[in-house]
Amino acid sequence: GKETHIAGHALSWWINRFQLPLHIYFAPVIAHNVKAFRKVFRDLYPKGHIRFAAKACAHPAVFGTVIREGAGIDVASYYETQCALESGAPPEQLDLNGNCKEDFLINKAIRTDMLIVADSIEEFQVISRIAKQIGGNPRVVMRISGFELGQVTAEAVFTAGKWTKFGACLEDIPDFLKTLDDHRHIRFIGFHTHIGSQIADLAPYLAVLGKLIELGHLLKETGRNCEIINIGGG
Repeated sequence: GKETHIAGHALSWWINRFQLPLHIYFAPVIAHNVKAFRKVFRDLYPKGHIRFAAKACAHPAVFGTVIREGAGIDVASYYETQCALESGAPPEQLDLNGNCKEDFLINKAIRTDMLIVADSIEEFQVISRIAKQIGGNPRVVMRISGFELGQVTAEAVFTAGKWTKFGACLEDIPDFLKTLDDHRHIRFIGFHTHIGSQIADLAPYLAVLGKLIELGHLLKETGRNCEIINIGGG
């Protein structure tokens, strides 16, 4: 008809009931999207795992829908973590991300076996120190930046270049891997990157994936297996 309908109701119905501004998250669509991702992995890469970005919406109903459909959650703060846990997310299916993790949050992640995404070599050392203090054996991956990809998206949302507040520089990783024997209580199992948002071209993802696979081979040379390569969202 002449009026847009959302989730079975006319736009005017939503405005009259809730006023503007209004954000609508429709559970059947969220569930459908998770199912679609799962189908791709099931058909092409059965070892693949899906993580919903908590920063998109941390509402318990959204988390509950995502969890029921078999996806984990990427969390980047204490409150996102707490919301995910209270919504029933298994801790081992939470990826603790972010570049300013508090010590107490790292401590909680270690004690509950969340996957920790170290955002820098310095943060990795903090994780190692805390784990040693509490007798923990955390699963850790390193977020990587420093890629030369050209203009793949707007500069403000490109988060894996030479100048970014996120991730450890690609060039520093070979030397970092040589230090892992000093952190034997850490289960270092792979690499993570997130190159940005609003990227519709496959080429930059293939480029960074190739680099992460190369790092995986370097990790294997240390006697460890590369179990996780996370190419982010966007």
